[in-house]
Amino acid sequence: MSTLYLITGPAGVGKSTISKKIAELKPKSALIEGDEIYHQVVGGYHPAWKEGNHLSIFWDINESIIKKYLDNDYDVVFNYIIEEENIKRLQETFKDYKIKYIVLLVNEETLLKRDAMRPEDCRMNERCLVLLRSFLKENIPDKYKLYTDDLSVDETVEYIENNNRFIVGEWVMEDYNLLPDWKDKTKTEKILAITSVVCASIVAIAIFISLFTKYNLFYLYYTFIFVFLIIKGIEYWKYNKPIAIIEFACSIIFLIADIIMFVK
Repeated sequence: MSTLYLITGPAGVGKSTISKKIAELKPKSALIEGDEIYHQVVGGYHPAWKEGNHLSIFWDINESIIKKYLDNDYDVVFNYIIEEENIKRLQETFKDYKIKYIVLLVNEETLLKRDAMRPEDCRMNERCLVLLRSFLKENIPDKYKLYTDDLSVDETVEYIENNNRFIVGEWVMEDYNLLPDWKDKTKTEKILAITSVVCASIVAIAIFISLFTKYNLFYLYYTFIFVFLIIKGIEYWKYNKPIAIIEFACSIIFLIADIIMFVK
């Protein structure tokens, strides 16, 4: 079955670069740049964010092109600034195909640096920050978000290709555990993962010694559980904020217990 990749995110985040790389990896693919389609209009042209724009016919044209390619067994990579209502429309139109929806995001500093590297006539300057903040305000499920601050182009593409979390309308285990596999983790994420394993090991050792020897090391138990939960919260923050918040809340409970244990 052909796959439709919907790549979105603020201007300057790297949509075109990532989209082209994905398309190049496929044996039979089509790359559709939304900006190029939108700028086909010459007479009567209005920017997409202003009144009088031609977004209605723009989406009709894109759906027609995408369908033609998908029906002829091409994988299609489409990139544009895709809002929630458009995602729902595309999902309904192409419900018989596999759809991967990826929202590329970075922090503001990284976005401004990437925007500055674009050709001068393509730079969005402060407007790219407006778009970034707009995406962050939207009710986009965390499973579709991909922060690429610490990822190269190849790493980003590999992560998209190897993770089912981006498939629209399909529940997979990654919906709960959104942490990437080891090979897809950044260096910082690997350090956090190793540290959390060390903390968990110390906790297990402290419990064993406290239960089976005369030494009471439960203060170590509370301390390292606190550290462990903080680390897991940091790990999850990028991929699943609700779980991260729960981790942080639990860490506070163990911190309080640790303080009480220390005072006694």
